[in-house]
Amino acid sequence: MLPQPVRYALLFTAIVITAALVQINQGWFLNKGIDKTTGKRIGIKDITLDLYGWEQLREGFTPIYQKDTASGQMRKDAIVLPTLVSGRKPRLLCSPPLGIKLLTLAELERTHKYAWITQYRGGFEEGMDAWYFSSSYDFSDPNGHYKDYFARIGQPDTIPVYRNGDW
Repeated sequence: MLPQPVRYALLFTAIVITAALVQINQGWFLNKGIDKTTGKRIGIKDITLDLYGWEQLREGFTPIYQKDTASGQMRKDAIVLPTLVSGRKPRLLCSPPLGIKLLTLAELERTHKYAWITQYRGGFEEGMDAWYFSSSYDFSDPNGHYKDYFARIGQPDTIPVYRNGDW
């Protein structure tokens, strides 16, 4: 049998991991809700939102991608330009069947290793098309950041992501 301090440590670790998984998937602990009229997060920012909803985002983005490329509004080699890139989640948008290249232009502290991956992939070229992703609770207007990089920035689409029945 394990010594009592080890058992307590294991129990504590199990509780913390369970609480983290519940928070990521259900949002019970930090959920202050989102104001439905403005789309802005009410109260403190919940960093676990960055870990949730990428599959829903991909499902919502796929028809937009198909419509935009079929109509010629966007080229098939257009890129995804997210405001926050951490971990593997944004790559869900870029993996098959869409196969879109992910590049970044945001500051290093928001893009992490993807700043170097962007350079490795050849960086930006004049005339590129891009889909820009920003969350409603930490919205960043592309006109303020990227107007010098792109000739035209179109009207946004909204892709709702639901967690625990709320968006």
